[in-house]
Amino acid sequence: MSGADEGWFWLLRSVHKNPKIVLFATGNSLDLMESRTLGYRDIRSVWSSASDTHQTVYHFDGNEYKLWTEKWTENHH
Repeated sequence: MSGADEGWFWLLRSVHKNPKIVLFATGNSLDLMESRTLGYRDIRSVWSSASDTHQTVYHFDGNEYKLWTEKWTENHH
């Protein structure tokens, strides 16, 4: 789902049997990383505007994804 300047992402586990939302994140993109935690791929969400970029990384805790790191970067023109 997308709004004016970002999207909303829901990641579900076991979609066909007992579905569960394991991550809700916002941003312009959602990336499956090569690294894994407890066998599940780590997830990166990126949001960017003309002035800033916000990156968040989520790790799976055995039940759902939790925020692992967060980084704001100023975009220089």
